[in-house]
Amino acid sequence: MAEVLAALGGTAAFAQLFHYTIVLSTTASALSHSIRHAPEKIRAWLNHSMVMMSILDEVQGTAIDLHPAIAGLIWQCREDTTRLQSLLQPFHTNSSTRVPSKISLRVFVVRREAEIERTVTSFRSTFNTLASYLNVLSLKQTTAHSSTQSGGSIVSLYQFRNGSVAQSLLAMLSFFDNAEVSMQHLRSMFDQVSLSEAVADLLSKSLLRQDRSGDSIQIEPSAQETIRLELMASNDGSRHLAFAIQSLTKGFREHLTRPRTLRRVSSLHMHVSTVLNAAMDSPPELINFPGAATLAVRYCMYLIITGHFKKALKFILMFQDWGERVLHTNFDAKSALRAKEAAARVLQGDYDTALHIFHHINRSRTRNFGKSDIRTLHSINGLGLAYHAAGDNERATRYHQRALVAKSTILGPHDPDTLVTANNLGIVLQSQGDHKAAHALFSRSLKGWLQTYDADDLLVLTAKSNLGIALHFQGLLEEAAHNHHYVFRKRHHILGATHPETIKSKANLAITTNEQGQHAQAEVLYREALTSFQDELGDSHPDTLKTHTNLAIALHDQGKFNEAHSVVASVLPLIRTKYGRTHAETLEAMEFRSILLQHLGKLSKALDIATEVYEVRNKQYGYDHDDTQRSLCHVRDLAEDCEEAHAMRRFSSGVAVEVC
Repeated sequence: MAEVLAALGGTAAFAQLFHYTIVLSTTASALSHSIRHAPEKIRAWLNHSMVMMSILDEVQGTAIDLHPAIAGLIWQCREDTTRLQSLLQPFHTNSSTRVPSKISLRVFVVRREAEIERTVTSFRSTFNTLASYLNVLSLKQTTAHSSTQSGGSIVSLYQFRNGSVAQSLLAMLSFFDNAEVSMQHLRSMFDQVSLSEAVADLLSKSLLRQDRSGDSIQIEPSAQETIRLELMASNDGSRHLAFAIQSLTKGFREHLTRPRTLRRVSSLHMHVSTVLNAAMDSPPELINFPGAATLAVRYCMYLIITGHFKKALKFILMFQDWGERVLHTNFDAKSALRAKEAAARVLQGDYDTALHIFHHINRSRTRNFGKSDIRTLHSINGLGLAYHAAGDNERATRYHQRALVAKSTILGPHDPDTLVTANNLGIVLQSQGDHKAAHALFSRSLKGWLQTYDADDLLVLTAKSNLGIALHFQGLLEEAAHNHHYVFRKRHHILGATHPETIKSKANLAITTNEQGQHAQAEVLYREALTSFQDELGDSHPDTLKTHTNLAIALHDQGKFNEAHSVVASVLPLIRTKYGRTHAETLEAMEFRSILLQHLGKLSKALDIATEVYEVRNKQYGYDHDDTQRSLCHVRDLAEDCEEAHAMRRFSSGVAVEVC
């Protein structure tokens, strides 16, 4: 076991290496962006390749007893240099007596510029890593003499037996975030006795720290930096990174809607982000891509469940962009990543993009797996969710019914996955006014999930919440309020006050509270929910827009017509922009505004808006549709009110009666 890692010979050598880094940066700055003409560009590339080669020769000539990590970095640099010289071979002075034409030079630059720039950038990146690595080692060497005198040793992954628990643990923790890791998680990866011995060994070498209870450990920051740099330069780096990914995937494997699982996973999620970012620093061809993609999908699922929709979408797009070159050979991973992207887009209100993605996934999964594969059925379920969110309940119903029949046949009618689709179908039927059928489906889901999951599982709470809404529309307000109170308290405790699902529970409670006649209390709840939705989801999110309208209803019910109209008038442009002029949500908001204007005595303006709503509904739904007939009645009432008001204005002046 080596006690000293040989580097380039101390401080002077490191200063020279730093000088090389500056030379490389200065030379590179004169390349593509500042040189327009092909001959000058090619001369600059030739000059840069010679600088690169001479620097490597000098570094390697100065080094003594090269550590494998340093040798690996130098080898990578030399590979890039050889590649660059090979690309520029036609232009070396001794390679040909023929002088290339200007046209051939331009053609060469057009064809090869991107590849040459990538090679140069790769060299600079690797060389910077080499410089950073040697910087760390030179700092270690400063204390090497005193350390060896006292019996200590320099930090290195290779001071431990290859394949030992101590080495694997240290390598894994170096890829993690610099935060505590629970011993419970580590016991799932290592034999308990071997783990205890390895932790004791690493603690004795001051490479780890442990909390007082002994329940968690953390790698020392200085050791983490050194080991990570060592792994970056080592052939073992990808193997240890794969093990770190495997470890975290195992931690994220369990049912994420269980509160105790969420609590445990929440302590790992920052490590997942750090490890996957480390993976994305390497070419995807060098990483176990299916393993990394599986962890990425589970990580995004966690982010979605915990309400971090924007973060989930941003991460999944970044991961897909990184893995683009290999995604075509990993169809299952690609479609799973795209499905999570679509789900995140639905939750952020981007329905058109989500529908496009779900349709593409459904077609490709049907082609690759068949119509009856569970993955294909999941994509059908996704289409149902997206169509419902977009307001197309007829299509949503068809997709959910199709998925429910297939899942009931393949998985069984009581399987938890089948019940997910039953619950989703209930939501659509409820939107269509079929509250009894919705109630039956929600009750079925709740009963089935309670046989599999705990009472505080997030799926169980979803069924209770939906059941509360069904009870509300059936006039069972006390039972509905009880459900909404229960779900709100549970979600507040499990997910936190600012989670979108917690805020939805508060908004649902406000709806039932207002229907019970407690309008002032409902107004308070609506205002709290509205502020939270604006902060968490933004002003244009569908939940934010709907809460504006519901708040206006509570104000209307208190006779606060001016305030109610102000709320509706301010949000109507956002609703129109979000959904379009003829969407049901837009028409309902316009109809409500005309009612408020009617209360305020602004009958002419109210009639104009009501007439516009009627004309759109008549064209869109037909004359006999319930909504069209309601609009027609409203227009007639307003027309009569306008006539009456007009008549009152004509004959409002008093007539003097002469007394004889």
